[in-house]
Amino acid sequence: MEAISRYMSLVLLFLLSTQAAPTAANKECVQLNVPVQISANNTHFDTLSVNKTSDVANWVWDTWTWSHQNKSRDLGVIPVHDTFNINAKLCTPTQGAKSHILQVASHGSGYDKGYWDIPVSTGKYSYLEAAINQGYSVLIYDRLGVGASSKPDAYDIVQLPVEVEVLKKLTTLARNGDLIKSSQVINNTHVPSSLAIYKPERVVHVGHSYGSVTTASLLSKYGEVSDGAILTGFVVATNKDVPSIQGSSFGYEVARENDPMRLGHTPSGYLVQGTTASIHQFFLGGAAFEPELLQWSVKNKQTFTVGELLTLSSSNLLATEFKGPVQFFIGEYDFPFCNGDCRNAYHLSVLESFYPAASDVSTYMQPATGHGLTVAKNATAGYQAIFSYLGAQGL
Repeated sequence: MEAISRYMSLVLLFLLSTQAAPTAANKECVQLNVPVQISANNTHFDTLSVNKTSDVANWVWDTWTWSHQNKSRDLGVIPVHDTFNINAKLCTPTQGAKSHILQVASHGSGYDKGYWDIPVSTGKYSYLEAAINQGYSVLIYDRLGVGASSKPDAYDIVQLPVEVEVLKKLTTLARNGDLIKSSQVINNTHVPSSLAIYKPERVVHVGHSYGSVTTASLLSKYGEVSDGAILTGFVVATNKDVPSIQGSSFGYEVARENDPMRLGHTPSGYLVQGTTASIHQFFLGGAAFEPELLQWSVKNKQTFTVGELLTLSSSNLLATEFKGPVQFFIGEYDFPFCNGDCRNAYHLSVLESFYPAASDVSTYMQPATGHGLTVAKNATAGYQAIFSYLGAQGL
């Protein structure tokens, strides 16, 4: 009995020591506040102010009937020269043959950078983790006006041209190896040396929704800064049978009224999708998903601005200087770009015409997926399709 008792004690000690042993981290990360100095030409619009939720209906009606009123709402150019704080997270794998390739990921409206690193189901849906496990380095950031980044004027400042310049500046800082030394480190007293000196050899831009529009606009204006691009939740629907989406479908509400605890500090003109139903329709309509993903999306919903919405259609997609590969990654049931059915909604030849110098232009349709790739139940299969495409293109 004494021998059995000693044996059981040893087994117990072994199990306890195994549980207590830390697991090896697969990445090193650093949280940053990046001061980004930019210059851009925005547009001053003749538009109604949206100070409270009761203003939204009039603003939506006024905006979406501009064409009926036969007058321009463009009141001229507003030069923007300013420095904004951009909250970002840089991660590199502790081991990985592709760590020299940096993926710069731009989220869309309604989310912050957490869209790329969703904590539901112990990180199962995290694009960041999936990319790290493939050996890539990753930079995610809160776009201007979102999350922990600066929240300037929603009408004249937070517009697409400024968002493009922010992405260009972050890309340039990273490419030159200046990102860490130009930033305030906010979660570490010691930055791992691998991060402190990190300078990628190539950069792949990944976007979602408005982040894809921002990325596509970057490729158009600064195609030389990118070695490849993945545009998710975005496509140019050319099929005449695809009707245009009206803004009234999206359930806008003023952010500071909708969620005063989290978003009460946001200025006039900052909006959110107001209800669980509108978020479900917009991001997950038709898709299979875990209820937790919708709950997380509602709990963590983020802002977008009047200025962003008014400049969405001003993006220039013709990218004559971009020479890398680009993949349009489309959810079968994408609502905002295909009105819920992307089958036969676009033509590859039209998409190819935007990238005359690109090494490859491809489309991929992810089945049973709506507008939100990372919140769909088959998200990880989508990630593998992205990585397979990049690998086939030498990235």
